[in-house]
Amino acid sequence: MNALLRYFRPEAVIRETRSRLKFSSATLDSRSRIFVSVGRLSPEKNHARLIRAFAQVHEQHPDTRLMILGGGKLEQELNELIASLGLESAVTLTGHVDNPFAIMAQSHCFVLSSDYEGQPMVILEARTLGLPVITTAFTSVGDSVPEGAGLVVPQTVKGVAQGMLAFLDGKVPSLPLDPVEYNAEAMRQFDAAIHHSAAKPVTSG
Repeated sequence: MNALLRYFRPEAVIRETRSRLKFSSATLDSRSRIFVSVGRLSPEKNHARLIRAFAQVHEQHPDTRLMILGGGKLEQELNELIASLGLESAVTLTGHVDNPFAIMAQSHCFVLSSDYEGQPMVILEARTLGLPVITTAFTSVGDSVPEGAGLVVPQTVKGVAQGMLAFLDGKVPSLPLDPVEYNAEAMRQFDAAIHHSAAKPVTSG
Protein backbone atom coordinates (compact mmCIF):
# COMPACT_ATOMS: atom_id res chain seq x y z
CA MET A 1 0.00 0.00 0.00
CA ASN A 2 2.82 2.40 0.85
CA ALA A 3 4.38 1.84 -2.59
CA LEU A 4 1.09 2.72 -4.27
CA LEU A 5 0.72 5.84 -2.16
CA ARG A 6 4.24 6.89 -3.12
CA TYR A 7 3.26 6.96 -6.82
CA PHE A 8 -0.15 8.56 -6.32
CA ARG A 9 0.73 11.46 -4.03
CA PRO A 10 -0.30 14.75 -5.71
CA GLU A 11 3.29 16.02 -5.84
CA ALA A 12 4.43 12.74 -7.42
CA VAL A 13 1.75 12.97 -10.09
CA ILE A 14 2.72 16.58 -10.85
CA ARG A 15 6.41 15.65 -11.17
CA GLU A 16 5.58 12.72 -13.43
CA THR A 17 3.35 14.87 -15.63
CA ARG A 18 6.02 17.54 -16.02
CA SER A 19 8.63 14.94 -16.89
CA ARG A 20 6.37 13.30 -19.48
CA LEU A 21 5.67 16.71 -21.05
CA LYS A 22 9.39 17.43 -21.26
CA PHE A 23 9.94 14.04 -22.85
CA SER A 24 7.15 14.61 -25.38
CA SER A 25 8.41 18.06 -26.36
CA ALA A 26 11.92 16.69 -26.83
CA THR A 27 10.83 13.77 -29.02
CA LEU A 28 8.13 15.18 -31.29
CA ASP A 29 10.06 13.96 -34.35
CA SER A 30 9.40 10.23 -34.65
CA ARG A 31 12.78 9.84 -36.38
CA SER A 32 14.66 10.95 -33.27
CA ARG A 33 16.96 8.43 -31.66
CA ILE A 34 16.90 8.89 -27.93
CA PHE A 35 19.72 8.27 -25.47
CA VAL A 36 18.60 8.12 -21.85
CA SER A 37 20.51 8.30 -18.57
CA VAL A 38 19.14 7.98 -15.04
CA GLY A 39 20.77 9.20 -11.85
CA ARG A 40 20.95 12.05 -9.39
CA LEU A 41 22.74 15.14 -10.65
CA SER A 42 25.83 14.81 -8.49
CA PRO A 43 29.58 14.86 -9.28
CA GLU A 44 30.25 11.10 -9.30
CA LYS A 45 27.67 10.60 -12.09
CA ASN A 46 29.66 12.97 -14.32
CA HIS A 47 26.74 14.09 -16.47
CA ALA A 48 28.93 16.90 -17.77
CA ARG A 49 31.08 14.30 -19.55
CA LEU A 50 27.94 12.71 -21.01
CA ILE A 51 26.63 16.06 -22.27
CA ARG A 52 29.96 16.97 -23.87
CA ALA A 53 30.15 13.55 -25.51
CA PHE A 54 26.60 13.90 -26.78
CA ALA A 55 27.48 17.29 -28.28
CA GLN A 56 30.02 15.55 -30.52
CA VAL A 57 27.48 12.90 -31.50
CA HIS A 58 24.69 15.40 -32.13
CA GLU A 59 26.93 17.42 -34.42
CA GLN A 60 27.15 14.38 -36.71
CA HIS A 61 23.61 13.12 -36.09
CA PRO A 62 21.18 16.04 -35.56
CA ASP A 63 18.26 13.63 -35.10
CA THR A 64 19.66 12.40 -31.77
CA ARG A 65 18.28 13.44 -28.38
CA LEU A 66 19.50 13.00 -24.81
CA MET A 67 17.19 12.64 -21.81
CA ILE A 68 18.70 12.81 -18.31
CA LEU A 69 16.30 11.68 -15.59
CA GLY A 70 17.05 12.81 -12.06
CA GLY A 71 17.35 15.86 -9.86
CA GLY A 72 20.18 17.24 -7.80
CA LYS A 73 22.45 20.09 -6.85
CA LEU A 74 24.17 20.30 -10.25
CA GLU A 75 21.00 20.98 -12.24
CA GLN A 76 21.69 24.69 -12.81
CA GLU A 77 25.33 24.05 -13.68
CA LEU A 78 24.37 21.36 -16.19
CA ASN A 79 21.67 23.55 -17.74
CA GLU A 80 24.30 26.25 -18.22
CA LEU A 81 26.58 23.72 -19.91
CA ILE A 82 23.74 22.63 -22.19
CA ALA A 83 23.08 26.26 -23.15
CA SER A 84 26.77 26.99 -23.75
CA LEU A 85 26.92 24.07 -26.20
CA GLY A 86 23.74 25.17 -27.98
CA LEU A 87 21.94 21.93 -27.07
CA GLU A 88 18.75 23.33 -25.51
CA SER A 89 16.57 21.63 -28.14
CA ALA A 90 18.42 18.31 -27.97
CA VAL A 91 19.20 17.68 -24.28
CA THR A 92 16.52 17.58 -21.60
CA LEU A 93 16.94 17.44 -17.83
CA THR A 94 13.60 16.12 -16.61
CA GLY A 95 14.22 16.62 -12.91
CA HIS A 96 13.25 13.94 -10.41
CA VAL A 97 10.97 11.23 -11.83
CA ASP A 98 9.15 8.87 -9.46
CA ASN A 99 8.71 6.22 -12.16
CA PRO A 100 11.52 6.48 -14.75
CA PHE A 101 10.71 3.19 -16.45
CA ALA A 102 7.99 4.55 -18.73
CA ILE A 103 10.38 7.12 -20.22
CA MET A 104 13.25 4.63 -20.35
CA ALA A 105 11.06 2.16 -22.26
CA GLN A 106 10.39 4.78 -24.96
CA SER A 107 14.10 5.49 -25.42
CA HIS A 108 16.53 3.65 -27.66
CA CYS A 109 19.79 3.36 -25.71
CA PHE A 110 20.83 3.71 -22.08
CA VAL A 111 24.07 5.56 -21.25
CA LEU A 112 25.87 5.80 -17.90
CA SER A 113 28.91 8.09 -17.58
CA SER A 114 29.73 7.61 -13.90
CA ASP A 115 33.17 7.86 -12.32
CA TYR A 116 32.16 5.16 -9.84
CA GLU A 117 29.10 3.20 -8.69
CA GLY A 118 28.28 0.69 -5.99
CA GLN A 119 25.92 -1.89 -7.44
CA PRO A 120 24.73 -0.17 -10.65
CA MET A 121 21.06 -1.19 -10.36
CA VAL A 122 20.06 1.26 -13.08
CA ILE A 123 22.02 -0.80 -15.63
CA LEU A 124 20.13 -3.93 -14.58
CA GLU A 125 16.86 -2.01 -14.89
CA ALA A 126 17.80 -0.83 -18.38
CA ARG A 127 18.65 -4.37 -19.41
CA THR A 128 15.36 -5.60 -17.99
CA LEU A 129 13.67 -3.21 -20.41
CA GLY A 130 15.77 -4.62 -23.25
CA LEU A 131 17.76 -1.42 -23.83
CA PRO A 132 21.27 -1.52 -25.29
CA VAL A 133 23.68 -0.26 -22.61
CA ILE A 134 26.74 1.97 -22.91
CA THR A 135 28.64 2.55 -19.68
CA THR A 136 31.97 3.86 -18.52
CA ALA A 137 34.46 1.39 -17.07
CA PHE A 138 34.12 1.86 -13.30
CA THR A 139 35.21 -0.91 -10.92
CA SER A 140 31.86 -2.63 -10.30
CA VAL A 141 30.55 -2.64 -13.85
CA GLY A 142 31.61 -6.19 -14.79
CA ASP A 143 28.79 -8.22 -13.27
CA SER A 144 26.13 -5.87 -14.66
CA VAL A 145 27.43 -5.81 -18.24
CA PRO A 146 28.85 -9.24 -19.10
CA GLU A 147 30.14 -9.92 -22.60
CA GLY A 148 27.41 -9.41 -25.19
CA ALA A 149 25.23 -7.33 -22.85
CA GLY A 150 26.43 -3.86 -23.83
CA LEU A 151 29.50 -1.73 -24.40
CA VAL A 152 31.97 -0.61 -21.72
CA VAL A 153 33.96 2.49 -22.72
CA PRO A 154 36.80 4.56 -21.20
CA GLN A 155 35.91 7.28 -18.70
CA THR A 156 36.53 10.06 -21.18
CA VAL A 157 34.40 12.34 -23.37
CA LYS A 158 35.89 10.66 -26.44
CA GLY A 159 35.16 7.19 -25.07
CA VAL A 160 31.50 7.94 -24.32
CA ALA A 161 31.04 9.67 -27.69
CA GLN A 162 32.54 6.71 -29.53
CA GLY A 163 30.22 4.39 -27.65
CA MET A 164 27.16 6.41 -28.65
CA LEU A 165 28.33 6.50 -32.27
CA ALA A 166 28.82 2.73 -32.14
CA PHE A 167 25.18 2.37 -31.08
CA LEU A 168 24.04 4.50 -33.99
CA ASP A 169 26.07 2.20 -36.28
CA GLY A 170 24.30 -0.84 -34.82
CA LYS A 171 27.41 -2.08 -33.01
CA VAL A 172 26.20 -2.14 -29.40
CA PRO A 173 24.77 -5.53 -28.42
CA SER A 174 21.86 -5.88 -26.05
CA LEU A 175 21.15 -8.85 -23.80
CA PRO A 176 17.79 -8.49 -22.02
CA LEU A 177 17.93 -9.43 -18.35
CA ASP A 178 15.46 -11.81 -16.73
CA PRO A 179 15.18 -10.30 -13.22
CA VAL A 180 13.71 -13.49 -11.74
CA GLU A 181 16.58 -15.63 -13.02
CA TYR A 182 19.11 -12.93 -12.03
CA ASN A 183 17.83 -12.94 -8.43
CA ALA A 184 17.78 -16.74 -8.34
CA GLU A 185 21.40 -16.91 -9.55
CA ALA A 186 22.43 -14.29 -6.99
CA MET A 187 20.85 -16.40 -4.24
CA ARG A 188 22.60 -19.54 -5.52
CA GLN A 189 25.95 -17.76 -5.39
CA PHE A 190 25.20 -16.42 -1.92
CA ASP A 191 24.25 -19.87 -0.62
CA ALA A 192 27.37 -21.40 -2.18
CA ALA A 193 29.57 -18.78 -0.51
CA ILE A 194 27.91 -19.36 2.87
CA HIS A 195 28.26 -23.15 2.63
CA HIS A 196 31.87 -22.85 1.52
CA SER A 197 32.65 -20.62 4.49
CA ALA A 198 30.85 -22.93 6.89
CA ALA A 199 32.78 -25.96 5.58
CA LYS A 200 36.19 -24.46 6.39
CA PRO A 201 37.80 -26.13 9.44
CA VAL A 202 38.15 -24.01 12.52
CA THR A 203 41.74 -23.83 13.75
CA SER A 204 42.77 -22.81 17.20
CA GLY A 205 45.54 -20.36 17.87
